[in-house]
Amino acid sequence: MKNFSSILSEKIEELAIGKFDGMHLAHQRILEKLGKNAGVLVIAHNKSEYLCSPDLKKKLIRYEIFELLLDEIRGFSGEDFVRFLKKKFPKLKRLVVGYDFCFGKNRACDCYDLQNFFEGSVEIVPEILYNGFSVHAQKIQEILKETGDIRFVNTLLGRIYQVEGKIIKGQGIGKKMLYPTLNLDVQGYVLPKSGVYACFLGEKKVFCATFIGTRSTDSCFSVEVHVLGEFKEEYQETGYIDLYFVDRVRDIKHFANLQDLKKQITQDIQSVKNILKSIF
Repeated sequence: MKNFSSILSEKIEELAIGKFDGMHLAHQRILEKLGKNAGVLVIAHNKSEYLCSPDLKKKLIRYEIFELLLDEIRGFSGEDFVRFLKKKFPKLKRLVVGYDFCFGKNRACDCYDLQNFFEGSVEIVPEILYNGFSVHAQKIQEILKETGDIRFVNTLLGRIYQVEGKIIKGQGIGKKMLYPTLNLDVQGYVLPKSGVYACFLGEKKVFCATFIGTRSTDSCFSVEVHVLGEFKEEYQETGYIDLYFVDRVRDIKHFANLQDLKKQITQDIQSVKNILKSIF
C-alpha cells in the first residue's frame, strides 16, 4: 500500500474511497462499480482489532491500493480533501463511495457534498441490506463478539471469516492425555465469542475443531485447534496458520476432570465432522 506522502498516480481515472475494514458485501458492491484504470483509496483507522488483515485485503482487492491514514487528513475541509484527490490523481474522472461516506473536518461533509465539490462523476452505492440487516463492519464485529453466530457473519462478509495465528507452545496435556492440539496466538483480529467452532486450516481445508476461551485445566485464555484425522507434526513447523471459521458448535463448559473433558472433545469432533462434511 502507498501512504500519504507517496500517493501519486497519473493513470488512475476511477477511484473507490472508503475504510474497507471488513471487505464485506457492501465493500464488495462498491468495488464491483469500478472499471478500467481504477484504484482504491483506503482510509485507514488506528484500530486494535480488524475483520480483514492488510495482507488479505490486498488479495481481495484486485485494484491498486492507496492507503491514507485518517490522522493525516483529519484537519482537511471538504474542499481541501477534493483538492487533495485532484492533486494526487490528475486524471481522476469518477469516484465511487458508499451512501454513508463522510469526509472533511469533524465529518462535516457527506457523499452528496462530494458530488458538489468534485467536477467529475460520483456514484453513490446505496445501503446494502441482508434480510433487513444493514451490512456494516462494526455490526459484524458485534455479532462475532456477542453471539459468535459465524454462519451469519460469513453471509454478511460474503466470504469465510479467517484469522492468522502464530503457533505457540501449549501445556502439552492434549498430546499426552487428550487430543494433540495447535495452540495459537492470534493478534489483531476480532475473535468470535468464547466457544467451540467448526473450522478448517488453509487452502487444503484440513478440518479441525477450535476452542476459544478460558481452559478448565489452568484457567488461562487460549485458542486451541484440534486437527481432525491424523495429527501431523508438520503443522507445527510452519510457524503460522490460516484458520477459517465455518460454524459455531457450542458454548464453553468447565470440567472437573480430564476424563469428562476428553469425552466432550470426542463429541465436539464428531459434531464438527458432521457439520463440515455437510458443507464441503
